[in-house]
Amino acid sequence: MAALKSIEASSDLFKSDENIGQDQRSVQKELLQVWLVLHKLLNDDEEDIRAAAADLTMKLLTTGPQQTYLLLTPPHAEKRLFEYLTATRAGDDAAVQQTLLEDILGLPPTNAKDIKEQLIAANTPNTLLFKIEKQNLYRDDLRCMEYSLNLLSTAATSISPSLSGSRPANQNYQALTRYVATGIETLSEIAQEYQVVPAEGGVSIDSGKLRAADGMMGWTTATEEMFVLGMRIANAFRLLQRWYSEGGEALRVKGVVQKLVDYGEREDVLVNAAWLNAFRLGLEDSPA
Repeated sequence: MAALKSIEASSDLFKSDENIGQDQRSVQKELLQVWLVLHKLLNDDEEDIRAAAADLTMKLLTTGPQQTYLLLTPPHAEKRLFEYLTATRAGDDAAVQQTLLEDILGLPPTNAKDIKEQLIAANTPNTLLFKIEKQNLYRDDLRCMEYSLNLLSTAATSISPSLSGSRPANQNYQALTRYVATGIETLSEIAQEYQVVPAEGGVSIDSGKLRAADGMMGWTTATEEMFVLGMRIANAFRLLQRWYSEGGEALRVKGVVQKLVDYGEREDVLVNAAWLNAFRLGLEDSPA
């Protein structure tokens, strides 16, 4: 609640009206990260914090002399918040790009290659007696990813690898290509592993590795973590294609994704349809 009280105490600084002067615009730019803090609070695991965050969000977004605002549920307030961020082109801001990119990847962009270890861990059978519960059972990772993806897709800043120096946009491009390339290659290896018929005890004849139990739609839904990681990789690829610029690494990644989609459509591979659809959307976003 302390964060909400601090934001509310500074509410006079927030101006959602687009008809403001240049000085105010610079102030609003500095407040962009505060809006993202509000977004996290709208997805807090405590119901009272979510409700208070929704109330404050609508209050800050309301303009006009009467200053009356609707009381909305946290999901509706979240939708209105991202509509405002999109209208004000918040996705053009480099710091916002970094925060939203981390929300899609699930890890800092500088650690993009860690996706391989995450996938291996998610695909390893859990031998613990009690399952470790998620820290936040309320937060919907897929919904949050979609909001971040859509806002980043409006960014006017190109992330072309031809950009000079160490500009954040160039770092984002490198992080995305590393993340998607490593993730796709690892998923392809796991998919091939699941084609091998296991011996008794769930051990692969081919490599002697333990396999996790299949979910309702094959190994891609065996655990929630595996399914979410696959969607993270697919959404990262969609963003890479929307921010696409010509480059050898980007073209290579596109080719690897196409191979995984073709391979995943086989009946003996059982790749989740949601994954395949998300990857196909990325391929459709690719320039001709």
